[in-house]
Amino acid sequence: SESYDLEGDTIHFRWLLHPDGKALGDQEGIEVVLSEPGDRVLELIVTDEKGASMSTSRPIVVGNTEPKIAFLSPQEGDFFTPGEPLAYQVQATDLEDGDSLIEDEVMGPRIGVTVRFKNSPDEEEAVAEGLALMRGSDCFNCHKVEEKLVGPAFLAIANRYRGVEGALESSVSRVLKGSSGVWGSVPMLPHSQLGQQEISKMVRWVFDLKPGAASVQAVRGGDGVLKTVDEGNIRFAVLEAVYTDGGRKLASTLSSETSVRLRTRLVEAEHCDRFAGLKLETRGLGSIAHGHSATFENVNLSDTRGITVQVSSGGPGGRMELRENSVDGDLIAFFDVDNTGGWGEQVQVSTKIEPRKDRVDLVLHFVNEGKGGLMNVDWLRFDP
Repeated sequence: SESYDLEGDTIHFRWLLHPDGKALGDQEGIEVVLSEPGDRVLELIVTDEKGASMSTSRPIVVGNTEPKIAFLSPQEGDFFTPGEPLAYQVQATDLEDGDSLIEDEVMGPRIGVTVRFKNSPDEEEAVAEGLALMRGSDCFNCHKVEEKLVGPAFLAIANRYRGVEGALESSVSRVLKGSSGVWGSVPMLPHSQLGQQEISKMVRWVFDLKPGAASVQAVRGGDGVLKTVDEGNIRFAVLEAVYTDGGRKLASTLSSETSVRLRTRLVEAEHCDRFAGLKLETRGLGSIAHGHSATFENVNLSDTRGITVQVSSGGPGGRMELRENSVDGDLIAFFDVDNTGGWGEQVQVSTKIEPRKDRVDLVLHFVNEGKGGLMNVDWLRFDP
């Protein structure tokens, strides 16, 4: 339906099913039932009135159910400490393979977990398209960047083929069709569920690797420990888990992925998820008046026994209430903030709280009837 001709000519459609090239129809849209398991490639050829044509294709896996994967721990919004080990546990379920909590010996090695760190929630990671495709496939089940695993290290592949004429095309063919004897006795299985263009992008990413370049931290298994870094102003960690199933009969493997975002115990106020009335500033919350609020979603307070806030006030000050889920929700704690001597004069105020079993949307609600310019809030710290 999104096909078109730049000159506005009428276009004609032709659908083919490979590997045998069977014609399926010439309508704009078709519906086909594929009853035999195996890998197929669906090709659409679009031709205009002058005979110019363009084609696109998509791999189809028939007879294998897509798996599911989820983090059991940590969960979205949990706290982590930069520089300290981060334990994880994930569960993969698959109609054909089973449950990874029961079939860990078989399914565990098919689970890959990576972690990356961010300074702000909207910071975009520059991920090459080839790497993104590899994370969603089974590549990191058999390969590491700098060390040999089941197959050779990606860096070793790059060193052998970098700049070699024809190496890209031959490598793409080996990935697509499978190979053996190139890097030892362990064969590489075919990846016919991937398109040739996708494989080309993945191989290009491998060939572009250089010695000493930053590698991808990837571990395997349904549970384990990830290294965290303590540098810069890290405020978030994003954990990503991928499970690649074992395929079924003639059908290739399928993958499923999930992710969770964690936060450090020191949370910048401007990283709130929602706000009302006030303004987000470079360092915190400002232009705060009576009735304004800021919300931090899905906060796990099960191991928090105190909260510290860094604030300043060159105005009348007021009360900052910490409430559960809404401005009218249960009061968790409050801080009375007086004029600190100027907007540049920051102070820290602390209070004790009772740990809470349930996760909450933590709402900062500001109170001083009829007044504006109450205070600025720099950060919150959730003390264990």
